[in-house]
Amino acid sequence: EHVINTAQLHHNAPHWNEFTMFGATDHSACMALRMLHHAQIDTIDVIAKKNLTNTQPHLWQRLLATLGLYRQQTTQNVTRKRITDPVGTTLNQISATTPEGRFYSTATTRLYIELLMDIRNDCPETAIRFQDTEEKTTIIEPRHIKSRPFEILSKRAILVQWTQDTPPTETDGPVRVETRIPERSPRVGESFDINMHYEPQGAPVRTPVLNLQLPAHLHLMETDSRIAGECLNWELPLRNQDRRLRLRAVRRGRGNLTCRVTDMYDAEQTGATQQAIRVL
Repeated sequence: EHVINTAQLHHNAPHWNEFTMFGATDHSACMALRMLHHAQIDTIDVIAKKNLTNTQPHLWQRLLATLGLYRQQTTQNVTRKRITDPVGTTLNQISATTPEGRFYSTATTRLYIELLMDIRNDCPETAIRFQDTEEKTTIIEPRHIKSRPFEILSKRAILVQWTQDTPPTETDGPVRVETRIPERSPRVGESFDINMHYEPQGAPVRTPVLNLQLPAHLHLMETDSRIAGECLNWELPLRNQDRRLRLRAVRRGRGNLTCRVTDMYDAEQTGATQQAIRVL
């Protein structure tokens, strides 16, 4: 009952402003969603707007107020909005607004994973039907369907990921940039090197600067055993046309590594390359 009464509307989703020392509103939202899920509450009325109205005090009330003997009473008008499926609505809002797809609190991350596990265990298995043979099957683990068209029969959400290997993409510009990554996919906790090389196609690059954009599962290493920082965008000076970068795989995932070389004094002298790196 306390969770329902304290829910407020934020970006058309229930939100809880009870800050904690761990993860602020995301931590409170995950706790509230677990309670709503276990209680099987499908509809709640959240606070959409609060209005405070003050009545005009009389003369004797103002005189007593100046002496500290009277406090003016205020009337609060609360407008509520009905939200259906509060767990799914708030979960989608949290997932869409989380920076870089991760939380900055270990306690919030654990609570978020426990919420997903509760939802997963209470939902039926994912069932699909192939449209070419009318065959029905249950998806329990990743399965290769060879591009066969299918239809989802259950309401449980599934993640469809295409793991087709695409060649590195390069931009057509006055500077050609190439990156060489290891052939073997690194594992979590491993460090590996990538080699970057750029070649001007026309005028020389006087003051080259490397703009390195890392995916969320990679960190830049300052030395062989020290992480330079958790920043994902780096501006690194270049002394020559080749640069070796030391990276550390910190979590599983697949993302694009972007290397862009730009002349500090001529923004048109630029070129970039993008390559996917997968961490097992």
